[in-house]
Parts: sequence; structure tokens; C-alpha cells
Amino acid sequence: MADKSNGSTKRASRRGDEKSGSIGERKRPRYQSSPWSSSLSAVRNGQAILFTCDVGREAKAAKELSIVLERYAEDARSPSGRPLGGASDKDQAFTVGAENVILASGDEAGGEGTIRDTLEQEIAELKEKTKSGARSTMVPIETGCRGTCGVSIPKDGPISPVKACIRMLEEAKTGQSSTRGIIKLMPLERICFGGNLEALKREARDLLLEKGLIVENEEHAEKATGQMGLESERKAVDSSSRPTYMVSLCRRNYAAHSRDEIFKTLGDVIGGRWKVDLTCPDYVLLVEAIKGTIGFGICPRFIELKKYNLRQLQDQARKEDQALQGKIRAGKRE
Repeated sequence: MADKSNGSTKRASRRGDEKSGSIGERKRPRYQSSPWSSSLSAVRNGQAILFTCDVGREAKAAKELSIVLERYAEDARSPSGRPLGGASDKDQAFTVGAENVILASGDEAGGEGTIRDTLEQEIAELKEKTKSGARSTMVPIETGCRGTCGVSIPKDGPISPVKACIRMLEEAKTGQSSTRGIIKLMPLERICFGGNLEALKREARDLLLEKGLIVENEEHAEKATGQMGLESERKAVDSSSRPTYMVSLCRRNYAAHSRDEIFKTLGDVIGGRWKVDLTCPDYVLLVEAIKGTIGFGICPRFIELKKYNLRQLQDQARKEDQALQGKIRAGKRE
């Protein structure tokens, strides 16, 4: 009886201490809202830009990318802006030159024009839009893989994933990048169910036809004439005039199909129209297979732009700037 009374007394005293807040200052857990508005599987039949970043900084990097994409969309909508064009723009599908890169001068950027100042300014603008009720169309998405996430882009919007990535990479080459946490960019112009390779084949063929990289008549001719028609086409077209391509595949928690099956599927779409080049191809067919979803994109200038590695271009620009500053200092000393 003494033990029972002692235990009840301890429990009563503990409850009293909890009410007074003397034991460990116990508080109710605070439930924070998730920074992710959607997932990769939810944007099937859409388009997005995936990226890799340092583990633990996914949400911050996704916010930076969404701010940059919103700025690109505003430039495309404004009459004086430099339009990036949508995915249906065939004439300027992959032409992103120096005129499409908006560089801030020293006066406009406030002296040095650091990346931090640019980000703070863009974040302030985004907060003003949020207060005014404007809703962002660039939605952060999670993939379920650490260090890999992305931002979805409206399919009928003013910008396309590939051209937006090229613009970011061009800005990084000049030292004017607006992101710090992103490592590598992966533009996906088509996203479909990963368990069905026929869906990937259909989406890849439609995208190539949309961009004018293959002709639909050639598809019908190949189906009608079979292998003989393909052989005659190979003889008629000079091998030096055919575009070159390479397939870049990355599988993350994906086991539905092997690499060889995916390569064969895309090879059937291309047929004999293009030539394989593993060193410096004209186009890279980028495939991202993540869990139950497959994304596909056609990336030009892949090797030139460091395989769309943003951080490598930033480091290269930083080293070139340091070398230039060193030459200037050495010239002043002389």
C-alpha cells in the first residue's frame, strides 16, 4: 500500500510540475507547413526543371529557382523584355545568344552587384506579389530523393524548360548567376508514367516532331517501307549532314525497366535519321527516371555548357575573374 501511494503521489507531483512548466519546459510540437506544393508524379503530362543541390538545402534552392523563373516569365510577357518563347516556338527553339542574357551593370546592381543583393531584391519583389494576391505559377516539387527536387513550369506558359536552363547557364558563365544552392540543371519537357515505355516513346516522338527535329512524313515512309525504306534513307542522306545525339540516363530509385530497354526505346524513335556521338553531340536526349515517373528533354550545347552543371560554370567564371584581376594588379605594379 505504501508503494502504491508513493507512486500516485509522484504522478500527481509530476502533473503539477508539468502544469507549472518546471519539468523540461515541455511544449506542444509545432507543425510547420511543407515547402513543397506538389510532387513529380503529380505533374505528369507537364514540364519541369529538376536540379541537384546540397542535401538539406532543397527547399531553399527550389525557392531561388522559382524566383528566377518568375523573372524570366515576366521578361517574356513584357513588351520590352527578351522573350524566351514557349515550347511550341520552332524557329528559335535552341537559339539563346548573348542578346537573351540580361546583365546588370555596376550602377544598376548597386556597385558590385553581388548574388546576395540580387536575391534579396527578387525575394522582396516576390513578397510584394504575395501580399497583393498574385500567385506564383512556378511550383516547387519534391521527388522523394535527397538532394534532388525541382520546379514545375506551366505547359502553356511563356518560357520553356530548356531555354530557361540555357539562359541560367549563360548568366553563370558571365558571373551573373542568381542562384547559389543549385548544382546541376535537368530540364524535362515531357513527364510521363515510368512503368510504360510506350508512353515514353510516344512523348519523345511528339516532342521531336513539335520541335521540327524529325519529319512526320519520314515516320510514315518508314512504317510503309519497313527496313528497305530505312536503308534507302541512310544511303540518300550523307552521314556528315545528319545530326548527332547521345542519350543521358539517370535512374533514381527506379527499377521498372533496365537501361538497355530505355536506350532501345529512344533508339527506335530516332531510327537512322541521327548519328550517335558520345564525345560532342548536337543534342543530348536527357532521361530522368525517378521512382514511378520518367522525364524527357532535348538538350543542345550539353558538352559546351558543362553538362548543364551550373556550379562548374560559376567556378569557372570566378577563376577567370580572379585571373583577370591578378593580371590587372600585376600590370599596375609594373
